[in-house]
Amino acid sequence: MKKTLLPAVCAILLGAMCSCSSDNDDAHEATISFSAQLPAAISSRAFSDGLSATVLDYAVYEDGVLISTGNAKINNDRIAQVNIKLMVSQTYDVIFWAHSEDAPYDWKPEDQTVTISYDGASLIDDSRDAFYAKSTVVVTGDATENVTLLRPFAQINIGTSDITDASVAGKTVSTSMTVNDVYTTVNLGTGDVSGSTTATFAQTVRPNDGLTSSDEDYQTFPIGKLDDYEYLAMAYVLVGKDKQTSDITLNFWDNATQINKLSVPAAPLQRNYRTNIFGALLTSTSGNVTVNIVE
Repeated sequence: MKKTLLPAVCAILLGAMCSCSSDNDDAHEATISFSAQLPAAISSRAFSDGLSATVLDYAVYEDGVLISTGNAKINNDRIAQVNIKLMVSQTYDVIFWAHSEDAPYDWKPEDQTVTISYDGASLIDDSRDAFYAKSTVVVTGDATENVTLLRPFAQINIGTSDITDASVAGKTVSTSMTVNDVYTTVNLGTGDVSGSTTATFAQTVRPNDGLTSSDEDYQTFPIGKLDDYEYLAMAYVLVGKDKQTSDITLNFWDNATQINKLSVPAAPLQRNYRTNIFGALLTSTSGNVTVNIVE
């Protein structure tokens, strides 16, 4: 009997111990539900609506060490829902990186960086729009965290008031642009940038070529009334955490024939802000150019 009962008792005790251990482990785990929100659109018909960013990558760090990664879809309301199981009484950093499916960026979660290539870059490329955020969480139990993602870029918008000028009418207007003192790498954990460079954007036809203001795809320039300025070009450039100035050179073309060239020295650029350069750009000199910067 002793030989028969002892293993049975041991099995009961061992099962209880295993059950307690499993329950104890579960009690120390919590689910943090992140609601990652992109900025609201500035207009229903303008670049910056954020709708090109459809993929959210995320990475979880404990004491600076990567412990897990994942991804989620961003819905049409510019929100992604992410549920992550984390240990209670621990502190974690979670980095979010939202981008389009074909964005030309290299995300390296192990060192928290994104590297940007301007090789072959064109203007009017909204697939280059992207957003990031870092959230630090002290886990005390199941919780919901709201996170707002922002652009690490400055957006540059070029608009002209003389698209119907007699000397321009009927031409296929395109723009090329260079921007100096921008960067190629950003650390999403610290916001620091590195790799100073000059970004060159190839000759690109204006976005509204062949369209009228009543067309669905017509892009509205963010300054003035609907028909005040015609959108010529838009670009995203990586800048540092602080407001800076960069020299910008604009070349305007009719196919292979240059229409005008403008230099915009010390243009203000700021992360998550729009630099608007506008005036009679196709027929005027640099002295007739207006530059402003808005969020």
